[in-house]
Amino acid sequence: MTQLVGLIVSLSVKLMLVAGTNLMSNSLLSAQERVADFGILKTLGFTPSQIVWSVILGAVAIVLIALIAGYTLGMVLLVWFISQVGIQIGAGPDFYIIDWSAMAALLPLLVLLAVVSSLVPAIRSSKMNVVEALRYE
Repeated sequence: MTQLVGLIVSLSVKLMLVAGTNLMSNSLLSAQERVADFGILKTLGFTPSQIVWSVILGAVAIVLIALIAGYTLGMVLLVWFISQVGIQIGAGPDFYIIDWSAMAALLPLLVLLAVVSSLVPAIRSSKMNVVEALRYE
């Protein structure tokens, strides 16, 4: 049982690293595609901090949507997987009780991951020159 929990924790950490890398590349690509938009927003009076917050909030919105879908589907599959393992080893479907509060503790961590992974694209976007941003494309 300890090996199963270790395996699940190990896979979760690896998946979070992949998600963070994917989110950073997504934020970089999104910021690159929105160069002209950022130039227009700067000419309308947006400050660099407002540009940074728009990129960060976009990444957090993506994470929240993914969390709602992934958390729901993941919990259903985890319950099914654990019951199947219990049946296969002869311990019955209720041999392990999932600690849902520990799972819920991951949610703020993933939102923090979204903020951290979108900081580099956000800062790059805020430092753009308006003339070059409007000329871009």
